[in-house]
Amino acid sequence: TRQTTFIMVNEHVPFTYCWSPSLVPKPIDWPPYINVSGVLFLNHDATADKKRPVDLIKLLGIDDDHRNELLSSIIYIGFGSITGNDSDRLLHVVLEALKKTGYRALLYDLAEFVDKLPGKHFQISGICHHGGVGTTATGLRVGKPIIIVRFVFGNQFFWVNVIVKNGIGPRALPGKTITADNLAEAFTYVHQSNVKAAAERIRDPISKENGCDEALHAFNTCLPLSRTQSDLDSTYAACYRLEEPNLQLL
Repeated sequence: TRQTTFIMVNEHVPFTYCWSPSLVPKPIDWPPYINVSGVLFLNHDATADKKRPVDLIKLLGIDDDHRNELLSSIIYIGFGSITGNDSDRLLHVVLEALKKTGYRALLYDLAEFVDKLPGKHFQISGICHHGGVGTTATGLRVGKPIIIVRFVFGNQFFWVNVIVKNGIGPRALPGKTITADNLAEAFTYVHQSNVKAAAERIRDPISKENGCDEALHAFNTCLPLSRTQSDLDSTYAACYRLEEPNLQLL
């Protein structure tokens, strides 16, 4: 990995960071061949689907009179397979923390809904997860406070710092030693008005970004066209090179 990094730096290999520049802007001392595109969501319009999940509401036993109130107190919890062999203990901690605080929760794999969450109309109160870039970006995109339960993975430390710096959630909880009291405190923390307001402020700029378009533009801009076009017809890509007389051909 270190050797690859040296090659990329020394050879000026273009690459793109697919995170939101609203959260982590491109440093001014980075060269032009390094780009920050925004997150690559397939569905660009985060507020396109304004329908509430009817089946989910029925499952939770929520009636129309108390729908908004109860949905806004539900925490989305999803760790995927990252918990390893410790999932039973973690589930016990989660249930005990919910019992202590009185909040309700949905336990699921949020990754399945990365491009399906209906934006600000998805009325949960917060997201508790393992701190991966995809799930973090999804939570920020829908304007929800985030609790990160950290396991041993490199980018989790980075995203925890981003979350804490922007006031969107508490410091990370260690997955191996987390307790019900720790998690209960985090549940209470993300329901504070200032934390919810911070998450909503982040939602607006992220929802206006189009990471796919920006990444595609960065890719095309960095292509060495002079080395890929046919010398006979520049509208076609070159597939072969003749050493003599040094021509790139179809």
